[in-house]
Amino acid sequence: MSKKKLCPCCSQKEYDQCCRLFHEGKLPMRPLELMRSRYSAYALNFPDYIMETTHPANPYYSKDTLSWRRSISEFSKSSSFEKLEILATSEKEATVTFTAYIIQDSKDLSFTEKVILKKWVADGSIAMVNCLRGARSYPNKFMLIFDFS
Repeated sequence: MSKKKLCPCCSQKEYDQCCRLFHEGKLPMRPLELMRSRYSAYALNFPDYIMETTHPANPYYSKDTLSWRRSISEFSKSSSFEKLEILATSEKEATVTFTAYIIQDSKDLSFTEKVILKKWVADGSIAMVNCLRGARSYPNKFMLIFDFS
């Protein structure tokens, strides 16, 4: 009997019962689900999921999908996604504050960020945009807004 693989998002759930559902098409209904599934997509080298959940207004969005996909994949392959630590969440305010622990070429690329998530109804897509709103509480960091339906 083989041991089930834990999800890279550090939820302590098995991947098959956690982020895999979103990677295979289920829409995240909560801010934390979207955050965790994006982290797992980076860890598992699923660039298409990252691209699909990135809003065109995001500065990292690119119309050159081949180059963008390659860039995400190279980052994922050359990085070790050590841990996702959720520091705070608020369903009411639709926010998630987290630290992503990432190592690349023996360099610590870890960062802490607060994300703001907003529900919207458009084409049914899940998307992420960067903006500077609220950056005073996190100097030198972008706040992220995730739009999801």
